[in-house]
Amino acid sequence: MKQKVFSILVLLLTTVMSVWAQGSAVTLADGTADAANWTITPGVNVAAGSQVTVNYGGTLKVNSLTAVETYIDNMLSNGSFDANTDVWYGWGSTQSWDATGGTDGSGAVKIEVTNAGNIWDATFAQSLTTLEAGKTYLLRFKVRASGTGHVQYCVQQPSAPYPSAFVAANEVGTSWITVERVFTVPSDGNSYSQLCLQTGADANVTYWIDDMVLGEVKHRAVTVTETETGRQWTMTMPKNNVSLQVDYKPSYKVSFVAGTYFKANEWALANANGTPITSGLVNPGEQVTVINNGNRTVNSIAVMEKYIDNALTNGSFNASTDGWFGWGSTQSWDATGGTDGSGAVKIDVANAGNIWDAIYAKDLSAALEAGKTYMLRFKIRCSGAGRVMCLVQHTADPYPSVGNLTKEVGTSWTTIEMPMTVYADGNSYSRLCFQTGANANTTYWIDDVELGEMKERSVTLTEVKAGKQWTFTMPANNIELQANCEYYYLALKDGTEDAANWSIGPTRGGQTVTINYHGKKKVKSVKAVMKETPKPMASATAEDVGKVIGADGVLYANVAEAETAGTTAVAMIAYVGSGTDHATYTHGLAIALSDEGGMDWSTAKSTCEGKSAVTNAAWMLPSQNQWKAMFKAFGDNEARCSGLNTAINTAGGTALQKRGNYWSSTPRDGGNAWNVRLFDGEATWDCFSVSLGFRVRACLAF
Repeated sequence: MKQKVFSILVLLLTTVMSVWAQGSAVTLADGTADAANWTITPGVNVAAGSQVTVNYGGTLKVNSLTAVETYIDNMLSNGSFDANTDVWYGWGSTQSWDATGGTDGSGAVKIEVTNAGNIWDATFAQSLTTLEAGKTYLLRFKVRASGTGHVQYCVQQPSAPYPSAFVAANEVGTSWITVERVFTVPSDGNSYSQLCLQTGADANVTYWIDDMVLGEVKHRAVTVTETETGRQWTMTMPKNNVSLQVDYKPSYKVSFVAGTYFKANEWALANANGTPITSGLVNPGEQVTVINNGNRTVNSIAVMEKYIDNALTNGSFNASTDGWFGWGSTQSWDATGGTDGSGAVKIDVANAGNIWDAIYAKDLSAALEAGKTYMLRFKIRCSGAGRVMCLVQHTADPYPSVGNLTKEVGTSWTTIEMPMTVYADGNSYSRLCFQTGANANTTYWIDDVELGEMKERSVTLTEVKAGKQWTFTMPANNIELQANCEYYYLALKDGTEDAANWSIGPTRGGQTVTINYHGKKKVKSVKAVMKETPKPMASATAEDVGKVIGADGVLYANVAEAETAGTTAVAMIAYVGSGTDHATYTHGLAIALSDEGGMDWSTAKSTCEGKSAVTNAAWMLPSQNQWKAMFKAFGDNEARCSGLNTAINTAGGTALQKRGNYWSSTPRDGGNAWNVRLFDGEATWDCFSVSLGFRVRACLAF
């Protein structure tokens, strides 16, 4: 997965209350990676014109640090009330100017409410220039009261039925508080041109209001001086809050892929200076050294770059959203909303409904090809807690699709990847869709969308020490190191009498072996017999269906044989072939030897994906296609499970519950997913709410 990390300023669409204090704040943007290793001095209550020092003490590599001042392009008149309350008006209360009632002893407006009623029965207001649809504004003011009171605030159309761009309220006490509200103006044709403060809910309460500001939220750069490369910066504080936005150098993953008897703990990575790369993350253009610390003979080693052959146009949104379209939401181009401060698409969802009620889409230049494996990769964040479903669909009723991945989205940028193998069912999968209709009043930003066939290409590898050390230059994609090693060992035959009194060493190929007997029995003869080489799972054929996979990645006849060999059986081979419904692992499928229990759909997926890793394989909750492939591999059709169940028993595992319901990972829509019901050997499919608890059996793609 691409590890490039950017941070941007996030404007939370919620009400924020804070005790008013002098000075502004300097903070890292929400979602900044490795935030714990950044220090800002001073970070809060920073006076305008003072110096701020920023230090980074982490290990990531920093491309740049930029400072962005967030300010309000104020459109209000006389919001300070320093001399009078001109241009303001009200009803349902007594409004007057208090010459010393403000936060700093200057003027404020004083609102006296006598009788309790609806909160809007007492209103203090100002007429505005109509706010522009689709733009983001901020309202900020300071308020206190003579006792416990409540203030409601909104920007409304000043004619019946008085629709509002937003409505919010706060409880108010005797201390000054600062109230802020960020909102985006709906594109609904209404004229939002009156700011209202409403205080009619509580009797005999007096309010003081000061320092009112309303205007479009804007950003401008602040000069930052780097004093120590990638480690320290200084800046002069402006009058407003500052967000520090970190651009780390992009890193990509280097991982080992199992070959014959390959074990990753015998291999290591280092950079050009010899420093170990324990995370596996490497920056493009840097030299990587691959070190063989084991005693095995290396037949060959290859470096394969995994990349997306991107066929999507304008997925970066750097200049516009041309070529994209949508419905059920308001879509616009945000010139600075992207991961690196460049463009992104902004999707505003007003009302909650089915997740597919709000769709943002692009028609592909050509339909995806049947049988090929593709990858969709994109970055997304939202204003709060949201959800996105992504898929590629056929554009005619009943709109079948491939992919169908649903993910929770938060306020930090998240990279989502969706692999898909295209069905050979005659449909034309040619429209990419992002669906966001499940959550009300949520804004999403999407950037850096890629969609293309998954491919691999070799990277030049230089051997610098025969069989022990190699180097290559890191490209701008993930890397898999593929090693083919010889590994032989010598061991006593199972069941050898008086085995505790025998010692053998060393046991690795190419070395002279000494065999010692320390017991009292007379030895008639000793001979060495070459055993059949155990087969790694990557070499499994259709004849191996029904065998088990050990934690070492080797095939064994059954659970007992794996235990005798000193390993633990983790799954049973249930299908061999390319139709694994997985983008990376396309050799076969194995099924876990026991259930994970009963749980809801989301927990089922995370539980399966969180099982102990098996090298060169991936655990998951089986999809519909994976279940059907495993049923058919044992001589049944996709509607019978008796053959699979018998094989699990024979291998030493626990059979599937004969009259049980098992989750699949295939969603039906935003609230339901497919479930396979087993009944005396038969398998039928139904859809159920994802909140229900059903049985779970994990699947291993390899």
